[in-house]
Amino acid sequence: MAVSFIVVKTEKENVKATIVKFFEAFHKQDTTMLKAMAKGDIIMQSISVDKEGKTVLQESDYSQFLKNIASIPKDRTFEEKLLDFNIQV
Repeated sequence: MAVSFIVVKTEKENVKATIVKFFEAFHKQDTTMLKAMAKGDIIMQSISVDKEGKTVLQESDYSQFLKNIASIPKDRTFEEKLLDFNIQV
């Protein structure tokens, strides 16, 4: 008797897997994979604190984001940690 199992991922699981895959490519500086994962006109937003302690919102297009990722020296370690997911589909 043969038994087969079908694994069905929910939409939320698929979205989470895509996000995780994006950050894996990001940490590997794999701009080819990052480029393949995006379509259309994407505006990247980053929030930081300036020297005066003010919160600053910075925007750049996706191609500039890819250039910035590629320009990080290979001997430099960096990591964006995903602490939680709130996925709404």
